Amino acid sequence: MKSIFFSLLSIVVCTMSIAQNDEVLMTINNESIMLSEFENIYNKNNNIETAEQKNKDEYLELFINYKLKVKEAESLGLDTLQSFKKELDGYKKQLSKPYLIDSEVNTNLIKEAYNRLKEDIKASHILVKVASDASPVDTLKAYNKIMEYRKRLVQKKEDFNTVKAQIERKGDKNIISEDLGYFSAFQMVYPFESGAYNTPVGKISEPIRTSYGYHIIKVWDRRKSLGEISTAHIMIKSNEKSTEEQKKNAEAKINEIYSSLNEGQAFDSLAKIYSDDKQSALKGGALRAFTSGKMVKEFEDAAFSLKKDGDISKPVKTDYGWHIIKRLSKKELESFDKMENEIKQKVQRDRRGTKSRESLITKLKEEYNFTEIDNSKSDIITTLTYEIGKKKITEISLVKYTDKLFSISDEKYSKTNKTYTQNDFVKYVKKNGNFKSVETPSAIKKQLDLLYNKFVEDVIISFEESNLNNKYIAYKLLAKEYRDGILLFDLMDKKIWTKAVTDSAGLANFYEANKDQFMWPTRAKASVYQCSNQIIAKQVKKMVKKLNKDKISNEDILTKVNAESQLNVNINSGVFSKDENEILKQIDWKKGISENIEKNNQVFFANITEIIEAQPKKLEEAKGIITSQYQTYLENEWIKELREKYKVSVNKDVLSKVK
Repeated sequence: MKSIFFSLLSIVVCTMSIAQNDEVLMTINNESIMLSEFENIYNKNNNIETAEQKNKDEYLELFINYKLKVKEAESLGLDTLQSFKKELDGYKKQLSKPYLIDSEVNTNLIKEAYNRLKEDIKASHILVKVASDASPVDTLKAYNKIMEYRKRLVQKKEDFNTVKAQIERKGDKNIISEDLGYFSAFQMVYPFESGAYNTPVGKISEPIRTSYGYHIIKVWDRRKSLGEISTAHIMIKSNEKSTEEQKKNAEAKINEIYSSLNEGQAFDSLAKIYSDDKQSALKGGALRAFTSGKMVKEFEDAAFSLKKDGDISKPVKTDYGWHIIKRLSKKELESFDKMENEIKQKVQRDRRGTKSRESLITKLKEEYNFTEIDNSKSDIITTLTYEIGKKKITEISLVKYTDKLFSISDEKYSKTNKTYTQNDFVKYVKKNGNFKSVETPSAIKKQLDLLYNKFVEDVIISFEESNLNNKYIAYKLLAKEYRDGILLFDLMDKKIWTKAVTDSAGLANFYEANKDQFMWPTRAKASVYQCSNQIIAKQVKKMVKKLNKDKISNEDILTKVNAESQLNVNINSGVFSKDENEILKQIDWKKGISENIEKNNQVFFANITEIIEAQPKKLEEAKGIITSQYQTYLENEWIKELREKYKVSVNKDVLSKVK
């Protein structure tokens, strides 16, 4: 979401109703701001572990600034724009999701997922592709095809790998068979995952329908979860695009690095110097922790085969190149209490979340007194089946279908009663139905039945969404926070952020007035040479002297010295401050070649070609930080204007009640 003034934290669904004794904390031009709004935001942000937590008075000043900006946005009519309303509706849809589930069913799904995470499943599958919206004829055809394969494997007892090979040789794009290796919960779509976990080892599952088509699964093995492993690696790139010479050099280089490790050189130092995975190299080769099924098989097998922390693998080949892997740590699956929130978030994003939604709809039907009119549903579906069989759906008249279908009512919160007619359903069918490939009356009726169920669900959920403000104080406050945040973003963008970027004259004037705040430290233009030993260092130094006379280049040095070993010399050139390079920290800064420094069984020296004294950065050299500070300046000036424009009155007695 857009970055707004207050941090928007994860939602905790609160079932309490809106407090009836809420008090006015302050007014802005006679508009009341309630205590609950400030208290909610104050406590939320002071629960964040930050270096500096502000007291109530400090936060009140920030809150006033925030509300003044929102007030200004409202005075400009930004809250009436269609673009604003559309964006806010989109965010409210997202905010409502945690409230539109059955919490009991959701809890069971979370526990189920955790229990599945305890085991890895090794499986293969056969898939007959069919689209989720395919016609009944095509769906039945795909089902019969997958049943043919299951019959061959179960009743005729044909070997799975033999059948798999036949499918691969045939090359039918609509039929796939593949080995999946080991996987666990959340790594496959939910129906497939359930099919795998519910099938015994050595058995073939019943057909499983997913959005991809029909699957049958062969389960080969179940094992205790391998847990989560943290590793580091040294990687030398080599892939199918590499030339034969490049592949040969990559293998030679990884073997040399492996030899250096066996001779006692530090893994993280070699990773920083030689690894082609530059992102991890900066951290000594360290990678994000992973579980089974998250890395390519060769890498994963090698990593999990390391017996203890600190163990290092032999060079491992993958499609990406060569790797040497070091085990940093390994932990078993954490307790349910520690993983519950993480799993909960995954369940909400996963298709299994539809189960809790379906259960919620059943409960809401009872809560909102959902009542269907006898025969009205069957009458309209029978009529539409006939009509659609004769003409296009777009040609069907709406005026004829006025009979009531169902009603819903809320006696507790909104005191609202609504009745929906056959006409409402016909409108829904005209908007959401797709009958282009449907021909038979039974197929038309099947789709109409599905559309009717979806229509009822949408109505119930929409009714519940309209009630969330009345039922849940947490939702009401957070929706208000988002609403104000969007307004604030749009106005800040106009008044501060975009202005600071586009106002080149204002930015230049700000820079000139404050350029002493944007200084380069003393820097050196230098090359730092890392040599494998003293002999190599002596050879390289002789060549660097010629370099200073423009007779050769650093590239020439690398080519000649590394002819026999890619590890003989490594060169890092650029413009550095002392804090940017460990070697430059340790030498006297003067032009020329430094003394040798021995570190980690390597020999380092530097060649400084220029000393650049401390000086203000040019505007273009520090435009990002200068623009940021210019934005801060503009915002402070704007807040002064708003404080003069609007009258703010704070009730200090109410402020003292903040918990």
